[in-house]
Amino acid sequence: IKFITNPQEREAHLENFQNEPFTLFLKKQNLTPILQSFILYAISLLSKSQDIDANQVSTAEGINLMLKYLQSAGKYGSTPFLITLYGSGELSQAFCRLAAVFGATYILRCNITELLLDEKGCYKGIVLDGQTLRSKFLVSNLDHLPQYAIPSPRSISRCICIIDKSLEADRIAYVVIPPNTFGNIHSINVLQLDGGAFACPRGKYLVHFVTVSSGTAEEDLKTSVEALLSTDVTDTKRPHILWKVYFNQHVRKAKSEDVPENIFFTSDLDETSFFDTAVQEAIDVHKSMYPEDEFIPQVPDPSEVEWDVEAGQKDAEVQGTEKE
Repeated sequence: IKFITNPQEREAHLENFQNEPFTLFLKKQNLTPILQSFILYAISLLSKSQDIDANQVSTAEGINLMLKYLQSAGKYGSTPFLITLYGSGELSQAFCRLAAVFGATYILRCNITELLLDEKGCYKGIVLDGQTLRSKFLVSNLDHLPQYAIPSPRSISRCICIIDKSLEADRIAYVVIPPNTFGNIHSINVLQLDGGAFACPRGKYLVHFVTVSSGTAEEDLKTSVEALLSTDVTDTKRPHILWKVYFNQHVRKAKSEDVPENIFFTSDLDETSFFDTAVQEAIDVHKSMYPEDEFIPQVPDPSEVEWDVEAGQKDAEVQGTEKE
């Protein structure tokens, strides 16, 4: 792995493999199958089986994933990972606070009751419970505008369990179950949260099992869940399941036609435990709307913030109740 962190050595090693499958590159390094699996699923964190040709990533992409892991290790702690307290909803709140620093306005507890389009079919505003707001662009998830959603063949299998003791040490833990370990087609991401993450009462643990769907959630995950956890109260080795639920999350996508060009949709979350896809999507949407502006510039010192109310109202003009 050492050569990956050195740009010159990395280029030399990858010269003939850039567009070849990552699995082929690893085999050429004379690594054992176990080490190859460890790199693919525990370091590169690939969620789909690399034994299936259609899922294979290129060597260039695989090396970039490894490099990201290695560069993250030890940056903010002993692991490459960060986790939010109180669940992932805190990420939205963090960005709301950041946006407020730059003059964003928030209107809470309102529903979109009408979408306003001009004579050319372009978006021009929305009506929120009788209040009209106009803007150049609209960014939304499909929950708010379900008329633009269409089914997708992608589905995610999930199981959520509450257990009485930790899977290993008394802490937050992240486990990857590689493909074919318990008959699973794709890798399974297992995330354990404790009371310190404010996701469950102290003394209890919340465990998420997530994988790409091949069947129902129970079919995809039951064997792995039962390998790690127990419902037998006489079992003293494994944590006991106090409560669990299996479910499939069907991933939606926006229509490719009939969507006004100045409306942008965010995607449903994917099968990983990370937010790389969502962050990249946010960058892409921002670039489409404001190609000359920096994405999330450095936050200014509070003492340097100058509030310009008029400028803040240019992109979103609240006009009160208005009949169109």
